[in-house]
Amino acid sequence: TITGTVTEKHNSTKMLTLKTVISNQNENCLVDGIAKVIVRD
Repeated sequence: TITGTVTEKHNSTKMLTLKTVISNQNENCLVDGIAKVIVRD
């Protein structure tokens, strides 16, 4: 399962900060981190 939640949004720089979690079928956490993404038009 992959889950991403927007934690911050910066309109001036068009940047989103996401809290990301990837877990397997046994619900064990494989990846837990923060991603910063620039949104392009």
